Amino acid sequence: MLEWLGEENSDWGILLKTKIEKLILREESRNFREILVGKSKTFGNILVLREGNNYTWQVAEKWDSYSEMLVHVPLCAHPKPKRILIIGGGDGSTVREVLKHDSVREVVLVDIDEKIVEIGKHELRIDNGALKDERVEIVIDDAKNFVRKHNEEKFDIVIGDYSDPQRGSPAADLIREEFLNNIKRITKSSGLIAMQSGSPIFQKEIFIELFRNIKKIFRIVYPYFYVVPFYPGGLWSFIAASDEIDPRKPVKKFRNAIFYNENIHEQVFQQPTFIVELLNAV
Repeated sequence: MLEWLGEENSDWGILLKTKIEKLILREESRNFREILVGKSKTFGNILVLREGNNYTWQVAEKWDSYSEMLVHVPLCAHPKPKRILIIGGGDGSTVREVLKHDSVREVVLVDIDEKIVEIGKHELRIDNGALKDERVEIVIDDAKNFVRKHNEEKFDIVIGDYSDPQRGSPAADLIREEFLNNIKRITKSSGLIAMQSGSPIFQKEIFIELFRNIKKIFRIVYPYFYVVPFYPGGLWSFIAASDEIDPRKPVKKFRNAIFYNENIHEQVFQQPTFIVELLNAV
C-alpha cells in the first residue's frame, strides 16, 4: 500500500513526498515508466512521473504557484493576448490559468503523451474543465515536430510547460537553439515567450543552457523566480523573452489568483546573489 508520493531523486539526494489518502492511478505510458496520481490532504490531487529511476513531482491541485507564475507573468505583460501556444501542460493546470484571461480566444496545447492529457481530463481533474473548453485545441505530437511544421497564424504568447529537460528525457531537445529558433518564428514580433527553466539549485546546467540559447535569439530576455512548495529546493526558475515587450512590466491588473498580483510580478525578477553570479559567468 503506497502511503507517500512525490519527488525521489537519487542523483540529487532528494526525497520530497506528501502523505496520500488514496492512490488514484498508477499506469505506464510510451514516454514515461510510470504515471501516478494521488490524493493528498495538503496538496489535493497530485501528479508524479517516473523517468528513469527517479520520480518527479509535476503539479498539485493546491498551492500551485508554479502554474500561476508561468502563465500570468507573460499574459499580464502583454496588452491583449489572444492566441496562446502551450508546450507540454497535458495535466491542464497551465491552460486553466490561461483561460482566466478574458482576451484569450484560442489555445493550442501540444503534448507528447496522450495518456497524460486523458488523465488530466478524467483522473487528475485539476484543470477545472479547461481541457474540454471549446477554445482549446489539443495536439498530441512531439513539440519539436509541431513548431518545425507550423506555418499558420503566429502566436501572441508561447509557454513552455514541459517536464524537466534532463539529457535523454522526452523534453531534452526543447531547450536547444533549433527548437527556440522555431519558437521565435511562430511567435509574433509583439509577442512573448515564457519557459520553465528548472531548479536553479539542482539544475543549474539546464537553467544556464536555456538562458544562453534564448539570449542568442530574442532581444529582451529576463529570468524570474518564485517559490513552489512542492518542488525540490523550493525556488523555481522561469525565463521570459520578447523582441518588443519588457516582461518585467505588468500592463494590466489581474485578481483571479492565489499568489500572483502586479506587485509580485515586478518582484519575481529580482535575483538572488548566487543567480547574479551564475548569469555573470554566461
